[in-house]
Amino acid sequence: MKKWILLSVVVVMVANVGFAQSWVRPSVQSIQSALDAGFSGHPPAGKQRYRYFRHGLGWTASSGMELQYVRVVPPLYCAFQAGKLARMDLRPEPSASLTRAACDGFLAVEVRHFSAALGANWAAAIRGNGKMLRAVQQYPDRLPVPIEYYPWSGPVYGYSYFDQYSFRLTSPPNKGDVLILSSGLGKRHMIKVPWSFFGNDPNLASGTEATR
Repeated sequence: MKKWILLSVVVVMVANVGFAQSWVRPSVQSIQSALDAGFSGHPPAGKQRYRYFRHGLGWTASSGMELQYVRVVPPLYCAFQAGKLARMDLRPEPSASLTRAACDGFLAVEVRHFSAALGANWAAAIRGNGKMLRAVQQYPDRLPVPIEYYPWSGPVYGYSYFDQYSFRLTSPPNKGDVLILSSGLGKRHMIKVPWSFFGNDPNLASGTEATR
């Protein structure tokens, strides 16, 4: 099983002065709380759980368990996952400062998709106000797993890919901004991400971010 690798992102250091706290730039106490929750092994449940967005893209693998999907991971869930992975790997809990450097201002997008061909990685971008925001880091899956999947009535023998992208944000996307996924065959998936869902996360602490 491939590990979630957002924390390996090369951080683009940008001086951001006076940004108000938002889901894009969570407060230090929010980052620390997310780390603690992930590392504890007892994360909050129900309405208090840390939020990410997942959208199914259809087609089922032969196991009946694996589907094509896209998952959008905001900075706070990035911090929660950092603590969780450290616990799973029997490592010490990461520091809030290092985790914030890797997660703060970054939006991770993960895509599980199937193809009958090798080298069929997808592209991703966020479109809004007539502009296209490209990922600052891309992690195309170079070792897809052979599978049997069902795009229509009969089975197809091909590969399961897990592509990852990291977007640099300075502020939350607007309501109408759309995540675009493009397959190797040119088919586009237009994903309407409910951006406000991340802003309503009850685990976000109030406050103002300091200058880096």
